[in-house]
Amino acid sequence: MQQQKFITSHRERVERAKRLIEPLPEHISIFDREAFVEFFLLEDIERLYRYRYEKVKSRNPTTREGIFSQKKQLEKMHYLIYMLTSCIEVLNGKIDVGAYSDVWKAIHEHQLKVAAGNMKYLDQLVKMTESMLKDVDEEALDAAHKMLEAGEFMNELEAHDANVRSLRGIPEYEEVNVVIDPADADKSNKNSTKYKPDLN
Repeated sequence: MQQQKFITSHRERVERAKRLIEPLPEHISIFDREAFVEFFLLEDIERLYRYRYEKVKSRNPTTREGIFSQKKQLEKMHYLIYMLTSCIEVLNGKIDVGAYSDVWKAIHEHQLKVAAGNMKYLDQLVKMTESMLKDVDEEALDAAHKMLEAGEFMNELEAHDANVRSLRGIPEYEEVNVVIDPADADKSNKNSTKYKPDLN
């Protein structure tokens, strides 16, 4: 079975944009066509991280450290997916009204593609997505930040763990699954030069 390719090449996205634009009644320049090409990249990255989210979610860690690590990864990816979805919806609206330059100016194609390719750049990818959303809709970014604050659960989880251990007299080194349910992982979160991540 062939592995699904989430991040498509620039050439593939150009061909997809051409097929989409060809039947449209309005003339769209080569420059404005890039709005579609780069928009498709955001969709690719969103699909990739939905896949990665489900992959991490399917793990069944048994140690305290493993469970906390899984939850933190899920929290970050949930927030990133929310941010990407917000960007996609806002930028799709701009494409609908013909504000193509707003789209291709907001999306840093090369940096996004490099950052999305490796989980070690997850924090940088989150910051880049925040910067992009701020460029196109600052109110949407504020809403995303509120969602993140509402979805943070690591401190609450640690406090709950300590409280249950204290009440039950469970030593720190004993099996943690008796107090933490892994199912809790379901709980959630080109020109701009404001943020340039170090991807080296």
